[in-house]
Amino acid sequence: MKSQEEQIWQYLDGELNTAERSALEQRLPEDHLLYTELQTRQILHQHLQQTEAEQPSLRFVKNVMDSLPFLYQKAIEPLIRPIWIKVFWGGLAIFIIGLLLYAVAFANVIAGSKDLQKLWIAVLKHLPLPFFTFLLILSFGFLLFVILDKQLKNRFKKVENV
Repeated sequence: MKSQEEQIWQYLDGELNTAERSALEQRLPEDHLLYTELQTRQILHQHLQQTEAEQPSLRFVKNVMDSLPFLYQKAIEPLIRPIWIKVFWGGLAIFIIGLLLYAVAFANVIAGSKDLQKLWIAVLKHLPLPFFTFLLILSFGFLLFVILDKQLKNRFKKVENV
């Protein structure tokens, strides 16, 4: 059921159906309070219709539009969590140190040599090729995911800002 105030405003806006409109018009001569409220609202309605709507300044519109992305900004979770990036780099460092220790342990030929260049050549000769292949594939795969994560994050930020 509509309140009396709602009915008055809908009557003034022409939104009441014919049955409601005729019922309100029949009550007007009998209800003095309703009649005075209708008169007051008619005057207010006429003044509102005659006044022009103010246009907000361009700066106001710009401020509102600039604040919208912050209001509706969603947290973008990275595809790879930072903890896994640290785990990867730590694991990679341990893997490389382990490979070098493995190669040094089996480079008995130059154990007494003080020539650093010969030592590195011997170390690299004793490193197995499948380990390098695995390390290379793992590194490039991980770097691919990190780059993909950054690209998708930037793309979604641009979409949200639009």
